[in-house]
Amino acid sequence: MPDDFKAVVEAVRQSVVADVPKILDNPLPARALFAKDDDDQTPPLFGRYFWVEDIASEVDHHDRSISKAWDKATGGNSDDGSLLTLFLCVAAGATPKTLLSEKGAASLIRKIQKTGFNQGFNPDLARQYILNNAPAQHQDDYAQLWMDFVDEAQHTLQSDSVYAHEDALALLRRECNVKL
Repeated sequence: MPDDFKAVVEAVRQSVVADVPKILDNPLPARALFAKDDDDQTPPLFGRYFWVEDIASEVDHHDRSISKAWDKATGGNSDDGSLLTLFLCVAAGATPKTLLSEKGAASLIRKIQKTGFNQGFNPDLARQYILNNAPAQHQDDYAQLWMDFVDEAQHTLQSDSVYAHEDALALLRRECNVKL
């Protein structure tokens, strides 16, 4: 944790620790401690914490928000080729897309081969993108799909052999969505 935050976090932690007995040893129901009712009495912990009345609704709202953002990023496509294309673009620092033109794929390959792995192509960026944006129930599968692709494609994408560009383009045509 950054040093700038330590004092603030410690103060909040101490405050929560001090409130725990008020919560656990109180004869009132938890809702009465946190949420204001129609009566004029202010609950003892009102304003210090958030009371969520319907946690299932909150989770559903969050899942729908993630789903909308993910659907926008993927264009509603969930096939392996579309996902790998999206992850490849993210890892290469390009605009995330689920379909590349032949010219766009060639440009990505040149960038990766010119700058090398971890500069022009950082697989961890795509992995983090998955963790930040993909629906929770699919994150492990998408991360595994991506890592399998990286393991297979790494040698071809970073090769400097005579036919490296053609080999890499053939790989992207086979594994990703590249329109001819």
